[in-house]
Amino acid sequence: MTTTQANPAIGQSIDANGIRTNYLSAGSGEQTVVLVHGSGPGVTAYANWRLVLPVLGENFTCYAPDMVGFGYSDRPEGVEYGLQTWADQTVGFIKAMGIEKCHLIGNSFGGSIALRIATHELGFFHLRHGIDREVIDELFSRRRFQDWVTVGTPGGMPDLAGVGS
Repeated sequence: MTTTQANPAIGQSIDANGIRTNYLSAGSGEQTVVLVHGSGPGVTAYANWRLVLPVLGENFTCYAPDMVGFGYSDRPEGVEYGLQTWADQTVGFIKAMGIEKCHLIGNSFGGSIALRIATHELGFFHLRHGIDREVIDELFSRRRFQDWVTVGTPGGMPDLAGVGS
């Protein structure tokens, strides 16, 4: 895992959609995995993924960015913290890193970000079992799935009903 020795939570940084984003990296496999951390006091990509990165790095190229407002990424004045901001930052990170296709894994809060991106940016991701936009739209139309998705996310998942329309 690529970090600084003084503080292992600080890795490298890149501009992701206008936000200087701290990220950790591991491995050099043919396929890429982007890991999006959860939320909570003091959370960082390092706190969520430090034990996972070396293992996944054995077979994949892995990146774990700190989302704006968390960890060691910048906190620009005037930023509107919300699901779309974090999704845009993540997509900006993927583009800035030159990643054409990746596996996107999110923990809790990060899962909401991953779902938001997956419903809007299908071209970036390796989707299993032939999942396509129609399947995603169907999942989001079901009340039980909506309840499941919002569990553990701060304030729920805004405008979930509008996702996929």
